[in-house]
Amino acid sequence: MSDKIEMNRVDNSERASVLIRTAFKASLATLSKANGSPYPSLVLMATMPDGSPIMLLSGLALHTHNLLADSRVGLLIDGTGVSSVSDGDANDPMAGDRISLAGTISETSDAIARRRFLARHPLAAGYADFGDFGFYRMAVTGAHLIRGFGLIVDLPPHLHLSDVTDAEDLISNEPALLTEFQSSTFGRSEAGMVRRLVGIDPGGIDLAAGLFALRIVAVQRMTTAQAARLFVRQHAD
Repeated sequence: MSDKIEMNRVDNSERASVLIRTAFKASLATLSKANGSPYPSLVLMATMPDGSPIMLLSGLALHTHNLLADSRVGLLIDGTGVSSVSDGDANDPMAGDRISLAGTISETSDAIARRRFLARHPLAAGYADFGDFGFYRMAVTGAHLIRGFGLIVDLPPHLHLSDVTDAEDLISNEPALLTEFQSSTFGRSEAGMVRRLVGIDPGGIDLAAGLFALRIVAVQRMTTAQAARLFVRQHAD
């Protein structure tokens, strides 16, 4: 494989990872329980430390009825018009970044899913414990990345997921780190809102200001809380 092709793969996988990790919402496509036809709906999303999408869904929603009958789903994440995740013209949605994920989805009781979702969507804490709500994790089997006109690539799932096998120290200490830096600021969004730290993983940190997120990618992979702490301090105001 040539160096150029390898660099393109790395660049595409990083772009896919940033697009997924900075998304606040996505279009979830399930298969209708009634007739098998596609049914798209808008959902809030966050990610697990490895980058797997997670959602908080109501058992009363039609998409939840559908996925309980057939766990196959699609997820469209639209980064068009968002300068931090796209090189395209903000006035031309077809020139921007978007990614379609395919895979299966299932409910999870993992406490990490809960805390990472609520860190991204704090208002959801008001209904997360309602009896009909549950957290769901998507197992991605394929990704179709579009980076504007003619820039289209299919990615296997492992290329945009982070390796977390030896990062237990960082992951278990993430809540403490978020608390430690909760009063820190990380610049402002284009709309002038102060960014807050909402996620830390081996590949970088996630910042949010309102409904706009920014991903700062770590040059060197982090596996410990101390390494993450030093990285966060480098980017705090």
